[in-house]
Amino acid sequence: MTILVDQAIWPWRGRKWAHLVSDESYEELHAFAARLEIPRRAFQGDHYDVPEDYRDRAIALGAEAVDGRILVQRLRAAGLRKLRPGHHPDDALAPALDGAGAPARPPAAPPDLPTLLHLIDEEARRLTVIARRTPLEARSKTYPAFTGAELVAHMGRNLGDYHAMVTTHRLPDPATADHSEPGPEAIDAFEQGIDPLLEALRTTTLDFMVEGFGGNLQPAFTLPNSLAIEVAVHRWDLGTITDDRQPIDARLAAVCFDTVLMAFLPRLAMMPMGVYIGGSVLFEATDTGDRWLFRVDDDKLVAARADADATADATVRATMSDLLLVLFKRKGATAPGVSVSGSADIVDRLLLLGYVPDPRTTAAH
Repeated sequence: MTILVDQAIWPWRGRKWAHLVSDESYEELHAFAARLEIPRRAFQGDHYDVPEDYRDRAIALGAEAVDGRILVQRLRAAGLRKLRPGHHPDDALAPALDGAGAPARPPAAPPDLPTLLHLIDEEARRLTVIARRTPLEARSKTYPAFTGAELVAHMGRNLGDYHAMVTTHRLPDPATADHSEPGPEAIDAFEQGIDPLLEALRTTTLDFMVEGFGGNLQPAFTLPNSLAIEVAVHRWDLGTITDDRQPIDARLAAVCFDTVLMAFLPRLAMMPMGVYIGGSVLFEATDTGDRWLFRVDDDKLVAARADADATADATVRATMSDLLLVLFKRKGATAPGVSVSGSADIVDRLLLLGYVPDPRTTAAH
């Protein structure tokens, strides 16, 4: 048997999910899924998404546990790789796993890849408009290490870096990269970099691993999500110079929030002394109903989407845009429009953790 399953690290609707594949045939994969009582309609084109407890059952039935990179390599080598861009665990799967009880669902499905890229495009264009009417020598009020000019130049470099990761599977060589210097011309460079990057993301099958920031390997299909954070949060940083504080689109903000759980929190797992916050924290978006629960388990900070009946020692409520800005330390938990019930100390301790850099103390880069 050649059934493979990778780590259950992808958060979705309150669970961590893994990928189940065969590097022999789809028929073998379907037969194995049937043994796990997973319906055929949950098939994702070349794999099944399985939650953590089903991963354990799969291993007990003989599936080989492998790293995600190895799983993709073996699937491609077998000619069986057929990624469905922007997919998430199939809606048809969750009811089958939860029995008679329907799973808790967010009010709206996350945007598909074309919609996500459209939302990123809108934020990038908004950033350009703000930049053209901003005194570039002034400093961001939420990221004071950056002037307006430095923020725009930083974003221009980011677009080039992301384009290189999509097209060459790695970051460009800093010695040869074409990077804009801070100044008015950086606005033009940023604006001219938007369309090529979005077109590359639209037309590339993101089924490979990339050598990203810090030399870390990451799945290419996560690049649009990471780009969404860069554009949305730094657009907000730039807008604070002139008090242009337009909310981040709620759909885009929810994607960014999910991405923190997927890509940023694992950094804290490397801390040898663990973390402490003294309880659990529920984040609830008042305009969309999206909810996430943060807690410490075995000295590790873990978080996932929360069911409608989930409770916590502290709850942070705000619009989806403001909730993201609190998570990214651009707004405090006592800011207008944000409410905290329960222990505010637990929320403060959570926000002090280094899951993302603190813009108040981080140098420009």
